[in-house]
Amino acid sequence: MFNNFKRNMRILNKDMVETSWLKCLIDDIPKQKHILILSRCLDGEFNNVNSQEALKKIILRMQHPQKTVTALKSYYLVHELRQFLVPYVTDKTIELSQKSTADAVLQSVAFLYCSYLKNFSNNYEQINIVYKMHRQLEVLILKLDVPIIKCITIKLIIDIIFLYESLNKQDDQTKRIRAIKQIKRFLEIKKLIQLPEELFQKINTLNFDEIEQKITLQKQSIVTNQVENKLNAPKKEVLKLDIKCINQRKLSTSANDWEDQLDFKVQEQQFHKSLQPSPNRRRIASQTPNRTTSIRDNFFVPSQGPLSFIMMS
Repeated sequence: MFNNFKRNMRILNKDMVETSWLKCLIDDIPKQKHILILSRCLDGEFNNVNSQEALKKIILRMQHPQKTVTALKSYYLVHELRQFLVPYVTDKTIELSQKSTADAVLQSVAFLYCSYLKNFSNNYEQINIVYKMHRQLEVLILKLDVPIIKCITIKLIIDIIFLYESLNKQDDQTKRIRAIKQIKRFLEIKKLIQLPEELFQKINTLNFDEIEQKITLQKQSIVTNQVENKLNAPKKEVLKLDIKCINQRKLSTSANDWEDQLDFKVQEQQFHKSLQPSPNRRRIASQTPNRTTSIRDNFFVPSQGPLSFIMMS
């Protein structure tokens, strides 16, 4: 009863917009009926509420620093009313005071959540921010009983599923694989957050095999590129030789030099001279015993029989 009295005192003498906004921040989980009233006020459906004035009041509320849990609730409302409030989201909503490690983790999640809302139109950056938030959200769900954290997690899962299904399979394959990986990671804590039945059925229809097909897709793309390169490669020109030029000149041992035919004849003569035995060579050859003499001097060879041919002089 005391909480109800405190709540009524806070919303005393407030108009419809501020009353609905404050009720959402006071409750552990913002109720859908209050979010619906805020949406209708910002959309101008009520005759007694000016939509521009309603927007100004909400923006002023978000300019004041709030405790981390309250700031997370404000960002959750911005997420629900993103078509009206996303351009005006600011990190000034977060109070910088920290009292414990849990507060520090909550504050880190709040800053990441704010960055996520600011980059709502950037699909790739959204997935990267959710990747950073995932582990911290899991720790908070396991260690702390903060209902708004579970609501934020469910909202992020819905966003990633919508993002995954909206991406083109051919042009955005990398983004699709990253998105489906994030969904699979969130499913590790699905028992703790108690997903709605509709969301659970939707997850069962997703194709998680796309993650395992990543390597196959890459190999196929590489083979396709190689085939295309071969098809598109320019045809090589047929090599033409000048026969007269070859008859007059020849390639030397070096790669780029050419020699005249006359020089080649001189070299050929020098080569033949080098092959002729010199007097010193003849002396050495005469001093060297032939094979027959060597065998005869070192081994006993019979004069008759199958080995007698060795005795030839």
